[in-house]
Amino acid sequence: MHGVIQDAAKLGRAAHGLKGSCRNVGAVRMGGLCEQLEKQGHTGSITQEAITMIEALEREWSLLQPLLQAMKDSLIPDCLSQ
Repeated sequence: MHGVIQDAAKLGRAAHGLKGSCRNVGAVRMGGLCEQLEKQGHTGSITQEAITMIEALEREWSLLQPLLQAMKDSLIPDCLSQ
């Protein structure tokens, strides 16, 4: 993911959108990381700190994804998920 990030403004906009989604599902740590990345985007440059935050965001996503899938699976009847 971080290998292609070259535009700080795009990073900030993407982080802003993801921040709200994270907070809507209760992913507080991810939302906080997104908030920090959004601020980083406003600086106009992408620092090593931003790269570290993106890596942390990727780790958080790997923890959250199976939980969201389990929630989805428990809420959607089998006949509707096919």
